[in-house]
Amino acid sequence: MSVENSLEEKLSLSSIDLNDPKIIYIDDGPKAVAYFCKTSPLRVDKKVIDELKNIFHKIAPRNVRLCLHEGPEALFHDMIIFERKGNYYRPHRHGDKGETFQIIEGRMGVFSFDSVGKVVDACVLN
Repeated sequence: MSVENSLEEKLSLSSIDLNDPKIIYIDDGPKAVAYFCKTSPLRVDKKVIDELKNIFHKIAPRNVRLCLHEGPEALFHDMIIFERKGNYYRPHRHGDKGETFQIIEGRMGVFSFDSVGKVVDACVLN
């Protein structure tokens, strides 16, 4: 075994197997199927993305989420969401949780509001 391979094994991030109940638990809700990761740090690679895409296409019209945070009560929600085109979500507030948006494919409009509902920022992410 080379030094490089040995170091790579020691530094390896947890692989995600969506069918392994030791690593993943599933919340099969009415609007989305959410996969919660029980271990961290995590490696989300092309294989995982392709598997999630396949699930997404099979469960229409629901969305699919890979939640990289421990559970719904986590202070920061970090997830990969496969979202149906044309969905609209009413403006809402996360007073005690953080939120970020990163687009892997497609595009999404994002609006930020102040405390009285005035738009303070708007953009299209793609």
